Amino acid sequence: MEHLNINIIYIISLIALLFPSRSIANIYYYQDTIVNIENHNIIQANDTSTVIGLPKEYQALKKQSSKNKWTKRLFSLLFHEARPPEDIEEKRNIADEFKPFEGKIIRNINISVLSPFGTNINHPEEDGADLNFLNNLHASTRESTIKSLIQFREDQPLRASIAASSEAELRNAGYIYDARISVDPLEQTTDSVDINVVVRDKWTIGLNLHSLSAKKVDIEVFDRNILGTGSRIGLDFIYSNRYDRKFGIGGSYTYENVARKNINLIGSYTDKIKEYELYFGAVRELQPKLDYFGEISYRKNVLRPDRIDWDSITPDINETFSVTAGRAFTLSDDDAIRRIVISLRYKMKSPRYKESVYNEHIKDILVPYKYTKNQMLLMQLSLFQNSYMREYMVYNFGNTEDIAQGYNISTQFGYSRFSGMDNAFYTSLSASYGSNEILNGNIYLTSAISSFFAKKKPFGGVFKFNSRYFSPLFKFSGLRFRQFFSLDYSKLLHPDRYLGDRIYMGEHTTLKMRDWRYDKKGTEFLLFKSETDIFSNYEIAGFRFLFYSFFDMGWIKQDKKLFQNDNFNYGIGVGLRLRNNFIVFNTIDLKIGFYPKLDQGGFNSFFKATSSTPDMYPNFTPGIPEEIVLE
Repeated sequence: MEHLNINIIYIISLIALLFPSRSIANIYYYQDTIVNIENHNIIQANDTSTVIGLPKEYQALKKQSSKNKWTKRLFSLLFHEARPPEDIEEKRNIADEFKPFEGKIIRNINISVLSPFGTNINHPEEDGADLNFLNNLHASTRESTIKSLIQFREDQPLRASIAASSEAELRNAGYIYDARISVDPLEQTTDSVDINVVVRDKWTIGLNLHSLSAKKVDIEVFDRNILGTGSRIGLDFIYSNRYDRKFGIGGSYTYENVARKNINLIGSYTDKIKEYELYFGAVRELQPKLDYFGEISYRKNVLRPDRIDWDSITPDINETFSVTAGRAFTLSDDDAIRRIVISLRYKMKSPRYKESVYNEHIKDILVPYKYTKNQMLLMQLSLFQNSYMREYMVYNFGNTEDIAQGYNISTQFGYSRFSGMDNAFYTSLSASYGSNEILNGNIYLTSAISSFFAKKKPFGGVFKFNSRYFSPLFKFSGLRFRQFFSLDYSKLLHPDRYLGDRIYMGEHTTLKMRDWRYDKKGTEFLLFKSETDIFSNYEIAGFRFLFYSFFDMGWIKQDKKLFQNDNFNYGIGVGLRLRNNFIVFNTIDLKIGFYPKLDQGGFNSFFKATSSTPDMYPNFTPGIPEEIVLE
């Protein structure tokens, strides 16, 4: 009976802590400060006079829970001790930490892999022993897998920019929660150093919710770190009540770092009920210390005979074959990685229609780069510079984030052989830039223009401009928040040439093409978006919370001038995001919106629950050549 009473008291105490009253001190740790909500004070983590830890009520509960093995484990799962990082500076170029050791020879590389539960990247000595019953179910990432991701080797000189990019690359891996790279100077010599690489694994078995509605469910079960190798396997299960055959199934497999050549093999087959899709490819992505990159891939989509067609121009069979080869030349890797990249791609699209009427009208209704059979040779020349800042609480709710800084200027030239229409040349020019030095915050600018040319007449042209900004992390009364702004402008340069080209304005943060048939559609588009994110100080059972509000306003032109009242649209809404790196749905997004002038398929307001991933800004490293289009 006494044991039962202790557990009852423990459960009641847990409930009280999840919903604390004002009588509790309400002190919570988040990244680099201890915030006293009751007194609205901010205590710096480097104040050695302050005892950093849980309040006394929590400490008493921790002591009480430690008397029983299972309650002790439950407490470890639900609550975390305050452990500030050694460096509380929010913004810092990661490479700055390695510059004092630039050019020194790397003697040893020491790799430590922390378990997913109960560990701390800033305090690797914490082994999470209380949660071994969960950690023992996890296959730790192998040292050889870690070494394949970092770009430096033993007996080589240390380059600050390469070490910083390697740390970002580790965090970018889908099976690593966080990573730190540090340098240990050697007492017996001044020209050599040891490198310490510490990574904290993710729990890598879970679910992806690709689609969930009354008419369709698409769920994928996956393991993205098979036996610690970094390889990924996934199984898709699909249900739809639109067809006589209700169920579909699929699978995918990625084999990472074949023969230690940084080549990934990918294969998948999915029966989507309406269609089946087959894909396989080999990819070697461009990395700081790799001079050669490329890909080869094949994809085939086949629509079922009993499909329901909402888009009559979709081909019955569509095959795509692509092969790319590229070469990078390093100009500098001192302060940031600056390179010139040249690449060449051959791509063949082969859509086929069972109904001859579609083939007969191919010139009138089909977009060349979308549904027309063609072979295209495309060359891309890029100049880029890329570095990373270490940030917190931008999109990942407090986890370490890598914010890219730099620029990319690219131009493309190509020639396309179309079937049933004139062959055409293609050209494009794009530029992007990101920095935290212009404004007090981070700003990103991108712009691109492209067009096909046949018989000296342009077609399929588009111009796009996008600017994004997010503010510094503001702190007020125990809360932390950021402000996000974006401005998007798109224009179809030749909308009268091909009827398939239209821009659609849909719901919050969405610029849809060819989808929302009941929404406003046009040929020129300007959208301003504002979002305010408030980060909660609570972390309960590994969950972090983010509350946000948004306001959108924009103009979309069909046949008149852009800035007219009939073209004006606006919307407002609020939402909640919950993030937990150890559950099957990484981020859950709940939002309510109201758009008075948008049809939204019959409703001008909506509620949506989705499973999403953070919208991180990409780096400035060029990818494979691709036509610049609106989709």
